[in-house]
Amino acid sequence: MHHGDALGADAEMHSLAGVAGVRVVVHPANVPRHRAFCAGDRIEAPRPKTTRDRALVDESDLLLATPAPPDSEGLDSGTWYTIQYALFLGKAIVVVWPDGMIE
Repeated sequence: MHHGDALGADAEMHSLAGVAGVRVVVHPANVPRHRAFCAGDRIEAPRPKTTRDRALVDESDLLLATPAPPDSEGLDSGTWYTIQYALFLGKAIVVVWPDGMIE
C-alpha cells in the first residue's frame, strides 16, 4: 500500500495496513505541517505535493481516494489532483465519500 503521509485518511490507512500486515510505502510531501510522519517499510524522500501525488499513482494499480466534496475543498486540492491524474492514466479508482458512499 502506498500513501502520501498526510494527516487524516493516509495516517488512518497506514494504521489499518499495519494491523493487517500489509507492506507500506510512504510518499511524503515536503510540507512538514501536513505530514503524519508514518514509519513504513519504505519511505521515499519528501517531494513537492504534485510530484509526490504522481509518484503514488504511477506506482499503484488502484487508487483509493477519500476526498471532501468538490464544493468544500475545490477541484484543485491534492486529492482531486491525484484522482484526475489517475483518471488520465486509466487507473482503477475507488472513491469513498465522507458520508460513506462508495463510488
